[in-house]
Amino acid sequence: MFASELEIVLGIAGGMAAIYVFYAYNDLSRRWQRLVRLWADVRAVQSRRRAVAHAVAFHLRKATGHEQAITRHAARRGRSARFIGDLRNGWPGLQALRLAETGLGTDVQAQNAERDAVLELNRQAEQYNSLIRCFPRCLVAQAFGFRPWRLGIRHRRRIPRRRRG
Repeated sequence: MFASELEIVLGIAGGMAAIYVFYAYNDLSRRWQRLVRLWADVRAVQSRRRAVAHAVAFHLRKATGHEQAITRHAARRGRSARFIGDLRNGWPGLQALRLAETGLGTDVQAQNAERDAVLELNRQAEQYNSLIRCFPRCLVAQAFGFRPWRLGIRHRRRIPRRRRG
């Protein structure tokens, strides 16, 4: 009678251990995939920010180029004819400066979005790293090849890969 009770207890304990391993593996996999998505979000925000910076630089070059053209034209001919034409056309130099100013505001928003995305990524990475270092989950993480996510991901070029067990 004693042996059968022991087998039942061991069977229940084994079943509970299997359920825990299944739960821990799924949780770690879900968190890893979230980190990969957050990393992709950071890269997308950085790409948008570079595009905004390029647009701002383009409009500033356009505005300064127009100013230089006005100066050269005024030196060659009468300044008043060109100036009146510019006022009638809305002075492209001012339009370019307005677009550059708008772009600078957008650049600040892009910087804030990038900072928020990096902070969220690092916060999630800290949670993930602390989970894979805790006692029962560290065994599951080592068994299935989960590796810590490196913080300071802002300067990384590639997504770290998880080795399959």
